[in-house]
Amino acid sequence: MNDAFPISPGTLQGERKRVTVMFADLSGFTAMTEHRDAEEVVMLVNSCLAHLSECVYRYDGTIDKYIGDALMALFGAPCTHEDDPERAVRAALDMQEALTAFKANPPLPLNGPLDVHIGIATGNVIAGHIGTDRHQAYTVMGNAANLAARLVDLADRGQIFVCDDTFRLTRHLFAYRDLDPVVVKGMTTPLKIHEVLAMLSRPGRSRGVGGPRKALVGRHAEVYRLSLAVDHLRRGRGGVVIVEGDAGIGKSRLVAEVRNRTQTIATDFRWLEGRGLSYGFSRRYHLLAGALRDYLGVHDEDSESLVLARLADACGDLFGARADSLLPYLGTVLGVRLPDEMVRQIPQASARTLEQRVFAAVGEWAIEVSQRRPLVLAFDDLHRADPNSIALIEHLMSLTASHPILVVCVSRLDRESPFWEVRQRAAASYPGLVTLVELSPLSDNETLTLINSLLDLDYMPAEIEYAILSRAEGNPLFVEEMLRNLIEAGVLVEERGTWRAASPVDITGVPDTLQGMLTARIDRLDDGTKRVLQVAAVIGRTFPRSVLSRVVDDPDSLDASLAQLVGAELIRVHDGDSEPQYSFKHMLAQEVVYHSLLSQQRKVYHRRVADALARTFWERGDDYAGASLIAAHYERAGAWARALRYLERAGDAARADFASREAIDHYTRALQVAAQLPGADVACQCLSLHQKRGDLLAALGDAAAALRDYEEVVRRSQLACDQQAELRALNQIGALQAEMNGGTPVDAYFQRALDLAVAIGDRVGAAESLNRLGESCLRTGRVEEGRLRHRQALEVAHRLGDRALIAASLEGLSQVDLMTGHLNASLSKIHQVIDLRRRLADRVGLLNALQARAVIGIWAGDFQGAADACNEAFDLAAALGDLPVVASLHTCFAASRLAVGEVQSVMHHLEAALAVAGRLDHAVAAIQTRLWFVTYYLALGRVCAARQILDAALDQLAEVGSKPLLARVRTCEGMVLLHQGARECAFEVLVEADHLAAATGNCSIRLPARFEQARAALALERWDVAACILRDIVASSEWNAFGEYQLRARWLIGDLCLQRDQPGEALLWLEDARARATALGAAFTLWQIESSLGDAYQQLGRNSEAAAAFQRGWLTLQRIADA
Repeated sequence: MNDAFPISPGTLQGERKRVTVMFADLSGFTAMTEHRDAEEVVMLVNSCLAHLSECVYRYDGTIDKYIGDALMALFGAPCTHEDDPERAVRAALDMQEALTAFKANPPLPLNGPLDVHIGIATGNVIAGHIGTDRHQAYTVMGNAANLAARLVDLADRGQIFVCDDTFRLTRHLFAYRDLDPVVVKGMTTPLKIHEVLAMLSRPGRSRGVGGPRKALVGRHAEVYRLSLAVDHLRRGRGGVVIVEGDAGIGKSRLVAEVRNRTQTIATDFRWLEGRGLSYGFSRRYHLLAGALRDYLGVHDEDSESLVLARLADACGDLFGARADSLLPYLGTVLGVRLPDEMVRQIPQASARTLEQRVFAAVGEWAIEVSQRRPLVLAFDDLHRADPNSIALIEHLMSLTASHPILVVCVSRLDRESPFWEVRQRAAASYPGLVTLVELSPLSDNETLTLINSLLDLDYMPAEIEYAILSRAEGNPLFVEEMLRNLIEAGVLVEERGTWRAASPVDITGVPDTLQGMLTARIDRLDDGTKRVLQVAAVIGRTFPRSVLSRVVDDPDSLDASLAQLVGAELIRVHDGDSEPQYSFKHMLAQEVVYHSLLSQQRKVYHRRVADALARTFWERGDDYAGASLIAAHYERAGAWARALRYLERAGDAARADFASREAIDHYTRALQVAAQLPGADVACQCLSLHQKRGDLLAALGDAAAALRDYEEVVRRSQLACDQQAELRALNQIGALQAEMNGGTPVDAYFQRALDLAVAIGDRVGAAESLNRLGESCLRTGRVEEGRLRHRQALEVAHRLGDRALIAASLEGLSQVDLMTGHLNASLSKIHQVIDLRRRLADRVGLLNALQARAVIGIWAGDFQGAADACNEAFDLAAALGDLPVVASLHTCFAASRLAVGEVQSVMHHLEAALAVAGRLDHAVAAIQTRLWFVTYYLALGRVCAARQILDAALDQLAEVGSKPLLARVRTCEGMVLLHQGARECAFEVLVEADHLAAATGNCSIRLPARFEQARAALALERWDVAACILRDIVASSEWNAFGEYQLRARWLIGDLCLQRDQPGEALLWLEDARARATALGAAFTLWQIESSLGDAYQQLGRNSEAAAAFQRGWLTLQRIADA
């Protein structure tokens, strides 16, 4: 084990970044300089590379290195921008123009052709200082750098080659030519190559799903507020609207929607727009230049002469004789080269004077334009705007109070941007004119509407829906980018105008465009604050300040860093009761920050976080609280010994809280971690983990998985000579084998366990083994032997004073009494068990005991007592989760309600039982539930439904092979056949069921088979057979307390007497049956008894009493039907 870490995270050794790498190599330079003096060569190289380098700097790229007559440039390192691939391609095109200019005016004559060929690749790299203590240099290492180098080698003179990722991120901006894939050295798959041809005259959409723009989703209030401001403008009232929100939240989309809507219905105003560019920060007045170009109807690619001509015409139209005095300043805003005579009009000595005159000229232009038609000036991406544009926009805001000018400003919520102060001043200075429109995330329903509108999906797979809802968190751009990723990955495919899921869904990682956008915000932070954010990302989406302060390098500056992060809208603060809690504003931001760390740095921070959390919980006096979280951090740190310790603690804590599935997951992870450690060090711990996990799996009904754990315990315990662990595992294996294989004897396991217990003097183990042997005997029809084993176990338990063992032994003896029909004795014992389980606070044991109490109540005819036991058990089960016994509880409750005629809740509980059995994959519970469904459907006269569910039970029976269960299934099969009119067949099946039931020695299984056999005999008019069976049931009343079947037998004897024309004797039996049914509240049997009584009274000529009996039966049936 190695829990130590050799590096310190005090300084960033490097980070993972998505970077665009460019290699630019001069073609023909070597031959050109072959006969020149070295000094001249250096002069030419430096001059040419200076021209090319300026193109890199223009787009905020970084020169990584010069390699002879080539250069390597980085876009996205050390500082990321949202559009680094675009910047790299623009810089490459500019290099071609710069080289043309260089060749036209070289510092020395050129004696040969000179061109540049360029390779550009985008991908993940490690960025940082590489080298030794004596010499280090900032650079990048990774596939993107290698790929760019390959591309520049493949490119010919004047060509720009880009990789597939760069192409995918910029194809909306540039014209490309696709080339044939090329196999290059060091790469296993052919390399896709795209050649850059030119800028597109009309760029497409850069983000999201392609195709026509869809209708705006949501935003009704925001649309109304912005539309109202436009309406006020049309009536002559100016104003300022500031639309703000997170990146991608839909600010620009909202403004575009309002522009389209308002211009569709009105043309009495003018709408001009300017947009900030991330690489245009150094271009003065860039936003205003965009609005002016919009007004003039010119584009960036138009010649300067055309722009100046249009500007001169516009100034003449607007200002008349004053046009010449204003034109130079408006030309300055447009950034065009002015004629010398115009330049001489501009004051060169004072920058302040120049700014004032530019402001005055733009203000006059805006006023003049607005006098002709009210004017909307919409400025987008102000968080990217240059300071000159922001200052000029603030000046325009001041004009809105007295002129029909509406200034619409669209910006992110970035308190660090230059526009934020202007926004604050405007809100304070012009409260009546400024409208703040802040966009919040879409709701889940709105997000789903957006998805459907984008893709026209007939069906959205649940896993895609959940992943997008949880990860996009209502951000429309994030939704679109995730969908685009799914489309490009082939997960979603379009067929005949609609979309469908074509392959397994995997929504992990962050889309490239979002990664660049988020990383750009993070890279603006200072190193100290960035390190705080990285530590926070390691802690998780939510992180308390107390833990963060124990992990960061400089706790004294922590609050300042947190304040900066809150101001940058990267994190939120949640004031807690004792200390502030922070969280990342968006899940994807946390992921980007986390994955920017190198793997070794992550390990260091995870170790620190785990140590801090462990100390925090230790100080609170609860080592088990938070164990799961602590373990997860130790796992990621590779601190395997500590991870193992806390994973076991987490499992124990979850087990104590009855979170069984969670506990199983912790124990499984603990065993996986243990595999990383020397076997001898963790042998005992692994044995314990298998034992604990096996216990939970067995309780949840996963017998096969539990069996594997117990067999591993046997193997490990034999190696460790731990006989107590071995005998306990043997008992568990025997119990599971019995459950899986039905009536197959499994005594050998229990006998081995008993022999071990006797050999080592473990009396507790001996008693447990005796109880297991008793259960095995009962399961295979050896009732008296089972009684003996449970009594022996009870004697040992009493001598030990072990209340848990006493309860287990009494529970077994209660089952013996139930099987032999001694229900009162069974009920007395189970009440003792319930009392003991309560005292022991054994909630699982109590749950099983209450279920046994409910079963006894059903057979005894104590339907309300059974329902009460079930209701108490349901409260326990809510905390314990799914267990096989919960399915039995639902069937017991359904049976109790069916008996008393409250049929409205029967279906609900039977369906709940079947759902539990399905979740646990518990075949026995599923079959037993289906058999109760058969009884329910037959009671309602739904014979076809009963047949269908019986067939399902028969199909599943092959998985189990249980003889007691087979007897029950055959009994239900006979009932269905009898209702279908197949009387002879029904009788034969019921005779078989009776034989099978007799072999089990279980009265609760045999009585139903015997009773239904009598009904079939009665239907076949085999009266002697029916009478013999029914009188046997009645005669057993001295010891048999199965109340429901005692009254049913009397009712059926009454019917038999009626068929034999013995109404007087029938009346005696039926009146006795009615009294018993009334006492038990057995409404479903009572109405049938009343009907038979009516027949008896009629045969005796007592018509008024017959009518009364029929009326009572009808009313009882009506109450059941109404329910």
